[in-house]
Amino acid sequence: MRTYVLMFSLLFAGMLFMASCSENKPAEEQATEPASETSTERAIPVEVLVLQKQIVRQQITLSGILQPIHKVDIISEVSGKVTRIVKELGEYVTTRDTLAYIDAKIPHSNYIQAQAQLLSAQNNLEIARLNLASDKALFESGDISALTYQNSQLALKTANANLLSAKAALTAAKKGYDDTRITSPFSGRISRSHLDLGMMVQPGTAVYQVVDLSTVKIELGIPQDIIGLLKIDSEVQLRVSALNDKTFNGFVKYISPAADERNGTFNAEIHIPNTSRSGIRGGMTAKATLFLSDPEPLVAVPNESLIRHNGDADIFIVKNSVAHIARVKSGGQRGAQTIIRKGLSEGDSIVVVGQKLLGTNSKVWIETVH
Repeated sequence: MRTYVLMFSLLFAGMLFMASCSENKPAEEQATEPASETSTERAIPVEVLVLQKQIVRQQITLSGILQPIHKVDIISEVSGKVTRIVKELGEYVTTRDTLAYIDAKIPHSNYIQAQAQLLSAQNNLEIARLNLASDKALFESGDISALTYQNSQLALKTANANLLSAKAALTAAKKGYDDTRITSPFSGRISRSHLDLGMMVQPGTAVYQVVDLSTVKIELGIPQDIIGLLKIDSEVQLRVSALNDKTFNGFVKYISPAADERNGTFNAEIHIPNTSRSGIRGGMTAKATLFLSDPEPLVAVPNESLIRHNGDADIFIVKNSVAHIARVKSGGQRGAQTIIRKGLSEGDSIVVVGQKLLGTNSKVWIETVH
């Protein structure tokens, strides 16, 4: 019995000793440093960009349809039967080639008759001049009356008028005769032919279509926010899907002085030199990449660094480990960047990652500086 009492006494004494040691332990050893954890939570990790002025460059890709530099529907200007077809569909022609002939018997006769009328008018004019010279001498000697002399003067004027009329008739007759031979106004390939041997054509009948593919063009609608960056002769790269995405170099040939009223874009015409090896054909779809750059260094920020609301734009500037909100005025986007016209200066450190966690005058610690 005494043994159990002794063991119980020793166990109770040990428990009292352990409790006494726990109460005497220093407070700093019992705590888990909450002040340090609280300080880390208040400092929000961010990444910043130190601003420097730079030439802002961007690429913009637009799609369009490639077209021949020249395309014309050749129209018959005379009536008659097709007597001969020289050039067929797909052939290359020049301005010196005759593509087809229309019956020229009547136009040729009219041409010969006009030549004869011109010759007669020239002879009548010469006779009128001789008569006037003779009547002038007779009038001065008093052998004819003033009325007779005036009639000679009028006859000369009439002969001059008849000559002018004959020349005009000859020009019209020659054109009628020349129009029986179908020609092209420029060199190119025949893309359409509407003629058959022996068919009758009338004035206004389409007989051929000729295209010039030595240069091809593509028309693009340029948005207003970048039209000021596009210049005549600016380089353009085109990718043609029908040719296994083969690329070609072109240049800006024309920029419209006024916006399209339907969509507000400015029409730009891009020209691309073409050869038989290039394989470009009219109607192919192409993607045109424009290379644009501002003429002078500017302050630009990543688009995602801006906080936009109600048409305004804010950005966080870091000074002395504190992020402050700054109101900025943008000057339009350049691809993934936005030009800043007011509110930021070269050398400012702006938050580019982590800004969504920030409030007014938030304490931050910088993970990365770009």
